[in-house]
Amino acid sequence: MEYRMQPSESIEGIANHLVQTLTRTTGLNEFFETAIPLLAQVFGASRAMLIDFRENTGRFDLLNFHGYENHGRFELQHRVRDMDLQRALAQKEPYAGENGKLLYVPLYFATTLEAVIAFEASEPITLTPNRLQIAL
Repeated sequence: MEYRMQPSESIEGIANHLVQTLTRTTGLNEFFETAIPLLAQVFGASRAMLIDFRENTGRFDLLNFHGYENHGRFELQHRVRDMDLQRALAQKEPYAGENGKLLYVPLYFATTLEAVIAFEASEPITLTPNRLQIAL
């Protein structure tokens, strides 16, 4: 039976589900392929990109993506270059882009930016209090 997270689900429930997914998968790629679509669903998005930040070069590189059936990795990597990712270096809080249809969630480990998840929807994404708590 496939588990579906709900937007109203508790932070603890989502965290537990992600930990269980991590322990059941055989590697990070499989984890990302399972976790990213479910997180996108929680944020009301149909598409998502996990974008790695390489601190030693200051570059953002596409790591994984979901929901972009008509787009290839090369095309999406070019799109990443035009996204408002530099802002993630200055703020840890989620922020909107492109008329609210993109939601950027910076992923920090302590004080270091590791990656950004960009959730994308056809309608503006509402950052509810529950979604904000999940993102932080």
